[in-house]
Amino acid sequence: KRRRGGTRQIRGKNEEVREVNMSNRQKGRNKEEDKAKPQRREEKTRQAIRKKEKKKETEREVRRNKNDERPDRTTKARNRHNETEKKERERKKVNQGK
Repeated sequence: KRRRGGTRQIRGKNEEVREVNMSNRQKGRNKEEDKAKPQRREEKTRQAIRKKEKKKETEREVRRNKNDERPDRTTKARNRHNETEKKERERKKVNQGK
């Protein structure tokens, strides 16, 4: 069999170089893909960044809502203080009645 095309170097995971046989048509197609790859990669990174930003924003929103629902410490403390004051007043009244 006659070999068509030629060889193309491919870097693997371990950075060793493999030679792969491919036809001229495949070579052309790979050249086209290689040209398109950086743009696609940039688009993907942009999408990922956008996704992360959106996630952060939603988390912030959730946190904000939680804080709105939960009464702040000062009001809690104030209410507790008022309750104790009321109880003490009632206790004094009861003691005076004796």
